[in-house]
Parts: sequence; C-alpha cells; structure tokens
Amino acid sequence: MYRQRQIRLSLILGLSLISMSGCKMDPEEQSRALAMSKDSIAALTPAQQNAYLATYKNNQRTKHATQIASQMNSSKALTVTLTQGSARMSPSYIQSPFSKGKMIIKANQCDTMTLKAYGNHKHTAQLSLCYLDDKLYVDASSIDPNYPVGSIIIPIMARMDGPQSFCQMASKGNAQLSNSCITVDAQNSELSLPTSLLTKAGKNQKFTAKTREIKGSDEDESIIDYSA
Repeated sequence: MYRQRQIRLSLILGLSLISMSGCKMDPEEQSRALAMSKDSIAALTPAQQNAYLATYKNNQRTKHATQIASQMNSSKALTVTLTQGSARMSPSYIQSPFSKGKMIIKANQCDTMTLKAYGNHKHTAQLSLCYLDDKLYVDASSIDPNYPVGSIIIPIMARMDGPQSFCQMASKGNAQLSNSCITVDAQNSELSLPTSLLTKAGKNQKFTAKTREIKGSDEDESIIDYSA
C-alpha cells in the first residue's frame, strides 16, 4: 500500500513539474489558464500579465502539493451535481446560466467539470473540484492566491446519510458560480434516501460584537459578548 502511494505521488509530482515548465503560452492558452478573455488579457500591462501568470503557476503547485499530501477517511468517491445559477463562460467570460452538470470524483483526486451555457453548449465554464483530506474543494482560482485549491470547502463526513445539497452558493474561482446548487453524494449511497437541503443562513442585522469585563476576576480580562 505504501509503495503504491509513493508511485502515485511520484507520478503526480512528475506531471506537475512538466505542467509548470517555462514554455511560453500563446493567447488562447493564456485565456484558458487565467479564465479571462483574450481582450481582457491584452488590456493588461506586461507586469500585470506576468503577475497573473506567476500566481497561476504558484496556485497550480499548491494544488498539486495538497493533492500529494491528501489522506482520506471518508467515501472513496463522490457524485457531484450542479444545478441552477450561472457561471462565467468562455470565450467572453461573462456570467451565463448553465445546464445541469454531473460527475464522479475519486478520493485524493482533482478534476474539472465542464459546465455548458444553457442553450449554447459552445460556451463553457471549467469548474475545478478536488476531493482531498475529507473535504470537497470547489472552484479554484488561477489569479487569486487565496484560492489555489478551491474557493468553497465542503466537509465530507465519514458516513453520509444520503445526498446533501448546498444552495444559494457563490464562488470566487475561475467559474465564479452565482446562486447555484451543488448536490454531494457518496457514490454507493442508497438512491432512495432523501436529500438534505442546506441553505445559506441569513445575517442577523442587529448583532454587534462588544467586549465586556468579567466581574470578580483579578485579571484584566475581556471576552466577546455574543448577545444581540
């Protein structure tokens, strides 16, 4: 088992080093790599282009390193389904509604789901998915150093009691999902089980965090008061 893991890590590392080579990208390759239109890239200064490309390469290295180090305790594979909402579609990278997308992603793997624009399947968005360390990472960014693996992280329990859907979802990666629903299910779970719908909680507009002094304490101590 250890030997197989070492071979897998070596292959991933070798592929990552090849992909990180210093070959110059043509405009089409840059557009796909950075998830930006060719016109938008052309409008950047050379320094800005170089900065974006450097971030892209660093984010790719970080994603590969996270994949290499991943260890799993939960399901060996997940079925991921995307419905509703919109995403940024190539080649113009403007927000457009998409048709339903679905794929199976295995443990310790990263993959890409191609979302097709509703009514025009020539326009597509590339949604990155990584199932690493018992978490599903959704929608990594090429140009934002804060999101090299995913801009949304969904914890995956060791035992899932049926599929779970997360709605009203917005991401900050290359696809930039807006108002979308993602359904996550262990590959071998019973199809008859109901789907648990988890939505974004509303913000308590009256909430204010303030410090208070603890009475009776000899120390000058304060804690957060979570009362509204």
